[in-house]
Amino acid sequence: MFPEQDETPTGRAASGGLTGQTGRSSEPDYITPTTDVPTAEQWSQMDAHNERALLWCLMHCRYADVLHFCEDQDPRALYAEPRRVALRALVTVARREVEDGHGDATVVHHSVNAEVMDYDGPETLEALAEIRRTTPYGANTWTIPDLWQAVKRARLFRALDSAGRDLIGTAETRDPSRFAETLRRLEYLPRLAAATGIGDDGDDERRTA
Repeated sequence: MFPEQDETPTGRAASGGLTGQTGRSSEPDYITPTTDVPTAEQWSQMDAHNERALLWCLMHCRYADVLHFCEDQDPRALYAEPRRVALRALVTVARREVEDGHGDATVVHHSVNAEVMDYDGPETLEALAEIRRTTPYGANTWTIPDLWQAVKRARLFRALDSAGRDLIGTAETRDPSRFAETLRRLEYLPRLAAATGIGDDGDDERRTA
């Protein structure tokens, strides 16, 4: 697990994987960037779409598949806390059902709702609303790996944006007391990048060129 860190939406984000396109142009969440580089708002909409699509697909898996796709993933990769709560509840229910020998059963939504209700926090009602959005129509489980990749890349670029703002702030203030903390936050980035595979391709060639 990575350490907790606030991450802000960014105009320099890049989600990778699926980018909010549903395949049905009549749907309101279809996003068409107006320039070669999407705006901060467009990135934010695409990231939210990918998170909802991920939860949508997972809610229509078998319990065993939920664990397969999520056991080694960090729920904090999702930006929206209500969706994090819903995902944690889903994984908790899936783990319990698998241990009870029901891994081949399909996720039962009301079981996940009940698990969410056990969470004590202001996000509970919003998390339930996120689960209600997960209708079975169009849920393609084969897209889950790409969706996870998109969600993790979005987290990386949000963290990169936060770190960049820290660097600029430290440079502008020239405050030595901020330097160590700024560098500490940078240590977080390579681990997030490694989780997405960014930076792996061609590294050896560049080092030996």
